[in-house]
Amino acid sequence: MNIHEYKLKGKVNKPRRVALVADVHDRDADLLLILLRAKHPDIIAVAGDLTNNKTRHAQKLRDTLMALADIAPCFYSLGNHEYDFTDKSARMVEECGVRLLLDEYENWNELCIGGLRSRSRYRPFPKGRSTAPPRLGWLEDFERQPGYKILLSHHPEYYKPYLRERNIDLVLSGHAHGGQIRLFDHGLFAPGQGIWPEYTKGLHEGRFIISAGLANTEPMIPRLFNPTELVIIDIEKEHPAV
Repeated sequence: MNIHEYKLKGKVNKPRRVALVADVHDRDADLLLILLRAKHPDIIAVAGDLTNNKTRHAQKLRDTLMALADIAPCFYSLGNHEYDFTDKSARMVEECGVRLLLDEYENWNELCIGGLRSRSRYRPFPKGRSTAPPRLGWLEDFERQPGYKILLSHHPEYYKPYLRERNIDLVLSGHAHGGQIRLFDHGLFAPGQGIWPEYTKGLHEGRFIISAGLANTEPMIPRLFNPTELVIIDIEKEHPAV
């Protein structure tokens, strides 16, 4: 597992460290937790697909959530593999001390953290997927909030049509698994974007960061030239121009 660190400037009164976690897919989180404890984040942002099936892996999900919340305040937005979350599932997340953001936001100190829920419904082969546009109405109020605005949006393909022109300081995504196979430092394929996709990992336009993820949906699918990663983002105070 790699640790990829970014430094950004923003309207904060003191430096803030954000850990971006995405696409754990029920895998063993022991190494992730060790690295998070060593990095001392101010908040942990989970940008979807922490689990694949809330029922089958309920205890593992609970243990992971409680461990994350023990490290730092944790904010969690759902990905396409978490389409079947129920009210009971949501209560379990909150009972673990994690804030679940379902097309909503929360102010935390001088940060405002929002979660745009996935509208892509994963179904096992051969049924495929069904998709719908994300629910965007609540973002207008989110954009008006004071402070540094961070949006968790599992799908990087949402950025250009829905988020790019909005008053949001930082968008955090996952989903693309780094393009699965990377050639010439470019991902080969991403769901929702197809072959040679534009957004698979890294920093784009100074305000959009995509994690290559911490696991694959299926263990047998290879990742070539594409290690898993934990993303650390340091937001430093932006000094006014003289």
